[in-house]
Amino acid sequence: MHWNFESDMVEVARSRGDWLRNPRPAPELADLVLLARLHDSIVEGKANGLPRIDEVPASAKFPLGGVLPDSSLELLHDERESVNEIMRALGTDQ
Repeated sequence: MHWNFESDMVEVARSRGDWLRNPRPAPELADLVLLARLHDSIVEGKANGLPRIDEVPASAKFPLGGVLPDSSLELLHDERESVNEIMRALGTDQ
């Protein structure tokens, strides 16, 4: 069976837990989703064992202005619904 997802959507699913992924210097959708998942885990108090946001290569790819591990990320809040739609399309909530 072929779902015919775009390649960036396939990469989101493939790398959803690969916190240290860094295949390209430019930001990708998978980077944004990783940051959103990590940020959500921090906000929900479920970040035990996960890397800090500033340790994840994806965080350096976005102009987030001095992101600290406990900071609220305005970019992710602005794009939260887009990220949620992607996660629903992939059949996952994390």
